[in-house]
Amino acid sequence: MLTWLFVILATWEVIFHQGRLIMLQSKRLEDAKGDENSGDGLIGRAKYVMNHMPCREALIPGYNPTAEKIIYTGTGSTLQAIPQGGDVIRTHTVSGVISDEAAMQEECRDAHAAAMPCVRGGGWYVSITTPRYGDKGFTRSLHEDTLSETG
Repeated sequence: MLTWLFVILATWEVIFHQGRLIMLQSKRLEDAKGDENSGDGLIGRAKYVMNHMPCREALIPGYNPTAEKIIYTGTGSTLQAIPQGGDVIRTHTVSGVISDEAAMQEECRDAHAAAMPCVRGGGWYVSITTPRYGDKGFTRSLHEDTLSETG
């Protein structure tokens, strides 16, 4: 349910704030894109919410969805699905990142490091996950706020 909550909050932010780029990250791009009919995946959930919003056309002009992103031309803001890792985050100036099932992503540490300039500049990074010890304790340190600046 936390994934739903944060996708809804990210959707709200791009609808009502100018010039935001929020990246929705999962292990695989296909998982981040999902399916709007079943509300699966991150972009799929955002589309599901939008498609079931009463009076959507009147409230949110310029809703333009594609498979990997949703662009709100009224605010110039975008939700974008991305796979794990930091490369895509580094190539953009992001306002926020939601990393879903972060402990299952082998490249979670790199994604977090790539998002730090965003966070230091006033943006945000949300890591949602179920426990897993395979990431060598990185997400546990992140969630317990015991992560050092050097990683």
